[in-house]
Amino acid sequence: MKLKKTILLTVAMLQAAIFLTACVATPPSTAEDKSEAKENNVQTENDDVVDDTLHISDVLSRSKEFSFNEVLTGLDGEINLNNATVNIGNIENIGLYEYKVLPITDDFRKSLFTSVLGDKAADAEYDARNDVWELQLSNKVGDYYLYETGYFLAGESVAEQITFSLEYRYVDLYPFDDNILSSIEQSPMTISADEAVSMCNKIMSEIANGTQYQVDYFFAYGTNGRHPYYKIVYKQEIDNTTITAFNDIYFLVDDNGVQKVFGCLYEVGNTILADPIISVDKAVEFLKDSIFQISFQEFDNGTLTVNEITLEYIVVNADDGKAYIRPAWRFVVGENKEQQNGYRDRIIAIDAVTGDLIQGRRGNNC
Repeated sequence: MKLKKTILLTVAMLQAAIFLTACVATPPSTAEDKSEAKENNVQTENDDVVDDTLHISDVLSRSKEFSFNEVLTGLDGEINLNNATVNIGNIENIGLYEYKVLPITDDFRKSLFTSVLGDKAADAEYDARNDVWELQLSNKVGDYYLYETGYFLAGESVAEQITFSLEYRYVDLYPFDDNILSSIEQSPMTISADEAVSMCNKIMSEIANGTQYQVDYFFAYGTNGRHPYYKIVYKQEIDNTTITAFNDIYFLVDDNGVQKVFGCLYEVGNTILADPIISVDKAVEFLKDSIFQISFQEFDNGTLTVNEITLEYIVVNADDGKAYIRPAWRFVVGENKEQQNGYRDRIIAIDAVTGDLIQGRRGNNC
C-alpha cells in the first residue's frame, strides 16, 4: 500500500486551493432540463452522449473557467457562493463504481492489535459470551482495551456493513461538537499534529492491505479544560480524489498515544458509468433547484459561505438496495480553511450524473 506521504494538518494542508479566473455561469436550467438529465446521464459504453452532459475531459477543462457569485436562499438559510472557484486538483478521470462491503476478518484484527498494541497484543483475550476481545492492563477499573465489531446503529450506513472499534476504555474522551477547538494551534497537546499523524500512518500501513488512503480532515478537541486529543480521519482515494463513505476510518490520539480506532472496510468495485457527467455550471443550477431541500440545521448558522467547489466521490445508497461510489460536485462550506475543516464531515453536493442533491453528515461522532 502506498499512503500519501504528505499529510495535511490544517485545512489549508488538507485541501489544495486553486484560485482561477472568473467567468459568467450559464443561464438557469428548468425542471424539464433536470428531468431529462436524470433519465439520460447514466449510460453504458455504447450510449450516445446527451446534450446537457460533456465528456469528462471537456468537463475538467471547462471547469477551470468558472467562478460563481450568487446568494441562494432556502427555507431556513442561504448559501453564499462567494467568488466560488473550482478545484479539481489532479483529476484526469471520473467514474461511477460499485461499493463492495468487506468483512472484518480475524487476520485484520490481529494486524490492528499488533500495530496498535505492540507486544501486548499477544495478551488480549477473547470473551466468547460477549463476542469481544479485551486486553487488561491492570486491575484498575476501566484500564483495558476493548475490541468489538457490529452493525452501526447511530445513523445511515450501507446494508450489511460491519464496523470495527478498538478503544482504550480508561480515558473519557468527550466527542461532541462543543468540545472541538477552532484550530489545531489551540490544542494544549504535548505531541504535535505531525507526530500524531505519523503514528497513525504507521498503523494504516499495516491494516490498509494495499488500499490507498489519505488524511482528509483533522479535529482538535479539548475545550473548557476537558481532556485534549486529536481526531484524524482517513478516506480512500481513487482517480486522484477522495471517497466519502458513511464510516471512514478514524483515530483518536492523545498524549499517551492512540486511544481509539474506528471504521469500516470496503473496496471499489466495477465501473458502471460511461463518459458523460454534468458540468459544474449545470451543477450550480441543480443546486438552485434543490435549495429548499437543504437542511441548514446541520450547521451552526443559517448563512453558509462557499468559495470552493470540488469534484469528489460520495457513497450513496440506491433504491436497488446497493451502494454506489458516485462522483459529485461538492460545495465546500466555510469562509476560510479552518472553517472548511470544521465542516468537512457535512456534505452539500450535487450528483455529477443525475443532478440530485446529496447532503447530510458523515462519520461516527463517538
